[in-house]
Amino acid sequence: MSVRTVLTQPHYTREGLPIEPAAKRLRVALGAVVAIGSLIVTLIAVAY
Repeated sequence: MSVRTVLTQPHYTREGLPIEPAAKRLRVALGAVVAIGSLIVTLIAVAY
């Protein structure tokens, strides 16, 4: 993850407040990507 991405997260502050919501959102996004990826792989496997 680039520094710019971390700095632009709404929950990040210079004082070092918790950025857990941002991390949670990232984890959810990763989960969605993995789910979509496996779905595509399944569709390709079925198609051939």
